[in-house]
Amino acid sequence: MPGKISAEHPECFKRLNNQVSLWPAQPSPEKSRTLLVLCAWLFASQRHILKYVQLYQEEYPNADILLIQPVVGDMVWTSDASQLKTLDPAVDVLRSFTATSNAGIRFHVFSNAGSHAAVQLVEAHSKNYPTTELRINALVLDSCPGSPSAILSANAMILALPRNFLVRIPGTVLIYLAIAVVAILDALGLSENVISKTRRHLNDPGLLFLRPGVQRTYVYSKSDRMVPYQDILEHAKEATSRLRDPSSDGTVWTVEFNGSGHVGHLAVDREKYHGAIF
Repeated sequence: MPGKISAEHPECFKRLNNQVSLWPAQPSPEKSRTLLVLCAWLFASQRHILKYVQLYQEEYPNADILLIQPVVGDMVWTSDASQLKTLDPAVDVLRSFTATSNAGIRFHVFSNAGSHAAVQLVEAHSKNYPTTELRINALVLDSCPGSPSAILSANAMILALPRNFLVRIPGTVLIYLAIAVVAILDALGLSENVISKTRRHLNDPGLLFLRPGVQRTYVYSKSDRMVPYQDILEHAKEATSRLRDPSSDGTVWTVEFNGSGHVGHLAVDREKYHGAIF
């Protein structure tokens, strides 16, 4: 049986497919269960992901941890149908949890890729189990969502590429080509930009992420080179205005970090980050 996750024991994650992994908590009838859904950023390393896992384990030692690791294709060329199919194992985890527990589900998403993955996951669950509603009680948006800018999207993905020039050079070319094609299709009305879709879904009161009782926290920095902080603050302001229950004021929070880069806020001030998300 796996113990607590540590940098020395990443095998505590059980890989369900190439993008979905699960770390099941140890059975403990004395403690209430929690499901944490981590939607990582592009090219996030296991070492960096584990830092967030460890942070959550301090507060929720009995949490099941569902990890989604998006890929570049999800943002540019992979069809929605294919993406939703890839998320089937994650949907099964959500379904199993809601069938056996009345506890809420916490989402923590990183960058545009992670926030898009969260939207796709909820959509996949709704498609597979239309009569079962997820009990989401918290959403942390780390360095997202951005705006549907072709140049910013391309630059963000390029900055996230591995530094190995054998990967970086062809990867850069492919990203620019793919982004150009997507921008053309979007301009012609033949497809919807994934970031536009993400921003819209996250702030749709008819969906699950924007409802009274869902604690939402944006963490950001003006030093972020990939996602302008103005895009994040604009989205947060829109979220507050769209909450249908006037008594729900205070369920949307924004927390600014000084000097931290994209998805780098935890490394700059762990104590402040802990206070922001809990």
